Amino acid sequence: MNRREMFAAVPVIGCMGFVAAPAAASPSPSPVGVIFEQWKQYNAWLNGPATREMDEDEFEAACDVRCNLEDQMIATPARDAKDVLMMLIAYSEFGISDMPCKNHLPKFWEQVSAVLGEGGAA
Repeated sequence: MNRREMFAAVPVIGCMGFVAAPAAASPSPSPVGVIFEQWKQYNAWLNGPATREMDEDEFEAACDVRCNLEDQMIATPARDAKDVLMMLIAYSEFGISDMPCKNHLPKFWEQVSAVLGEGGAA
């Protein structure tokens, strides 16, 4: 299964409502939330009709842009657990992909630990 097939299988619309609802305690989005909103819009475009006619090289390049947004999100300090969940949702493509272990994605796991009060940097 290539990336195009995996993306086509993602139930984007059903999952977006859960995270997209604004938090009552946080009137302005966090920096992670801003990137997550960009990621959601780009991901919806990437999985939509506009990319269906792209050749595989064009589609892979478009996927790289989405991956860059994910990397930006992971590199941004999390304010709270919601930020960490947005990172998890984006990086795992709504659970379609596995999350890398701490050795391969240490910044994310440091942020998880920090939000849980277990140390790390956030």
